[in-house]
Amino acid sequence: MQMGPSDFRCTLLGKSEVPRPLKGRDVFAEIGATYTNTSKAWMNTTKYCEWLKQLNESMVDQQRHVLLLVDNVSSHSDETSRLTLPTTQRSPTRPF
Repeated sequence: MQMGPSDFRCTLLGKSEVPRPLKGRDVFAEIGATYTNTSKAWMNTTKYCEWLKQLNESMVDQQRHVLLLVDNVSSHSDETSRLTLPTTQRSPTRPF
């Protein structure tokens, strides 16, 4: 979910280095997204940290402060300052 205008691109994660149907076209640039891949198409700590660094650089350039809500999945790096919702919480306090 995005609150307000932003020029930060959506990041899509897949298995293939270049998805077969898209060879020869930069569809992601056309739709304003970036694409990255991992062997299982799962977010891992390395990809998460790369994405978080890009987000941070973009927000610093725009002199913006953001609140990023994330769950406690293992790929979310412990190297960042964050507050997490208790795992025992249910809707509406834990919407994910």
